[in-house]
Amino acid sequence: MEVKNIIFAHSRYEYGSYTDYKKLVELAGFETCYVDQIDYARTDVVYIVSPVTGELRPHRDGSRDKPYYARVIHWCLERPGGAGGIADFINGTKAFLNDHYADFVWLSDRGLCEQVADSRCQFVILGSHPDLGQPGYKYRERCYDVVHLSYATPRRSAIWARLTDKKIRIADNAWGSERDNALRRSKFMVNVHQDDWPVIEPLRFALCAAYGLPMITEEIRNAYPYTRQGPGHYCVQATYHDLAEKVCQALEADYAPYLAMGTRMREAMTTEFEFGRQVRLAVKDLPDAPLDMVIR
Repeated sequence: MEVKNIIFAHSRYEYGSYTDYKKLVELAGFETCYVDQIDYARTDVVYIVSPVTGELRPHRDGSRDKPYYARVIHWCLERPGGAGGIADFINGTKAFLNDHYADFVWLSDRGLCEQVADSRCQFVILGSHPDLGQPGYKYRERCYDVVHLSYATPRRSAIWARLTDKKIRIADNAWGSERDNALRRSKFMVNVHQDDWPVIEPLRFALCAAYGLPMITEEIRNAYPYTRQGPGHYCVQATYHDLAEKVCQALEADYAPYLAMGTRMREAMTTEFEFGRQVRLAVKDLPDAPLDMVIR
């Protein structure tokens, strides 16, 4: 699809969890607007919205009687949690598209995209950028064993408690310069899912990659592109029950191979899979033809 403009439409409310997403948009040089400034009558423009909050639906509903030439994409970076889990997520995604609140939904988990099984739902890698972070200090200056930068849910807290019992030094959650310092002074990033669904956390991986920080993650059903060269090339995976022990084993082992792993991940995610490059490639592949908004 030939597009003159790619515009990221942001919420007027500041969501802390989307700080890195907005920074990636800025670093890649994309134009931005607010969700309520989306002009559906514009031609040769693609709007990308993330997250979908209470702003998009009223704005779209208020424009139903106006011309619609733009392409609107919801880049869904939220987990499919909740009581219904994957099934409700799939049904909700299809309903959202059938009601034409967006033309496409992008997902950055390939396995989840395959489960939705809808041509309007596309797998798009959320890449990183070399200026999102910088590689850390020398090993002897890394005063933290692990950093996680995640909200404390019961299943996560259980892992942190097990690591604390083993005298593992865990960096506190932080923002700004304190967060940057924690990332650069940590030996590993540890990723534990918020819930039981083995779905990737794309923004956490993009941040980890920018810092060249070795990643130890709870198992992900399909973690592409982080599994492209096989297990252990870009990250280490372990089951939930084995995760704490895997962290302890890594901390006792030679750090050089893990540091090389983090460096490889940074190289891949800030070059071939760089954020702006992946967005432009995905937009280029969008169809030009009119869309059948209901897939039966």
